[in-house]
Formats: sequence, C-alpha cells, structure tokens
Amino acid sequence: MATLNVRGADIRIDAVELKDARLGGERAMGLAIVLREQTEAPREGRSFVDYEDTGRLISAMESATRVNESITKLAGFEARYRTRGDLEIRVFRQSRGSGTAASLSSGICDRVVALLTIEMDRLRARIVEAKTRLDEIK
Repeated sequence: MATLNVRGADIRIDAVELKDARLGGERAMGLAIVLREQTEAPREGRSFVDYEDTGRLISAMESATRVNESITKLAGFEARYRTRGDLEIRVFRQSRGSGTAASLSSGICDRVVALLTIEMDRLRARIVEAKTRLDEIK
C-alpha cells in the first residue's frame, strides 16, 4: 500500500485481511508493517497490528511526536508505545542541547529505524491511509 524510504531502510505498510480457508473460518484484519534494510544482504522485521489496535497506534504516534521538554524538568526524556505485535515507537531526547529523535522497531531485538519526528508524522499519515482502507472493507 505504501513504502517510506528513511535513512537506509524501507518501511512498508500494508492493509491485510487474513482468512482461515475452512468454511466459516475466522477472519482477521490489520496492518503488516515491514522494516527492511537497504543493504546487499537486506534483513527485515515484520509486525502485525490488529485492526482493533490501529486507532491506539495512531493516537500513540500523535502523542509521542508532541513530547517535548514541557513534560519534565530533567534534561532527557523518552516516550514509547509497543503494540501486541511488537511494533515499537519511541521518541526521546538525551540532553537539553540535543534535538528530539524518534525510532521505530519491529520484533523483539530486531530491526530498528531512526526517524526524525517529521518522518514519524509521515509514517503516521500512511498508517491512517491504510486504516481507512480497512474501514472501507469492514
């Protein structure tokens, strides 16, 4: 559905529908988010975000990108959110002089992509588009 190219990695977001092949089998919908390195031997990490969790993910991404020094008097801060499918977003600042940074990781101890907060906003917009597609077929 959409691919973002950021800092040596591709982030692919797909709206997916999974069905059990048996008659009357269960159905699941959600997002498949794939982080893939752009190297000679690329590795990738995948996360599935269930449809019911997409709204919370979008809200968490919006909240995380608004995190700034007003939340604490300490020099550094961090905000994180992890889905049940092990997709984690993280926004942080290590010292007063440094800017705010963000990261996206997929899987446990797997792929990590560093992002600017503006790139996190672009990613959130793509996730909203994918959720809208799922809303249309629900």
